[in-house]
Amino acid sequence: MDNRIEIRLTPEQRRLIEQAAKRSGMDADRWALSVLLDAADDELSDFPHTIRLNAEDWETLTKALDEPMPEQMIELMARKPDWK
Repeated sequence: MDNRIEIRLTPEQRRLIEQAAKRSGMDADRWALSVLLDAADDELSDFPHTIRLNAEDWETLTKALDEPMPEQMIELMARKPDWK
């Protein structure tokens, strides 16, 4: 891996990170990456147009989308809306 993010830390910040990493059984780099990825995932999951599905729900959704549309839905979509 060649991609890096460099962060300047005070000695106290470094000690704090190293203590947290040690408590988690990781080195500071691995711990920081884990925390950053979790934070990024949380940040992006709040995005209003993001839908997160597990594998089972994804399968259910794709099967439903592959099914033919019910006749009632086709008729409903063919109607001109009242507001137009």
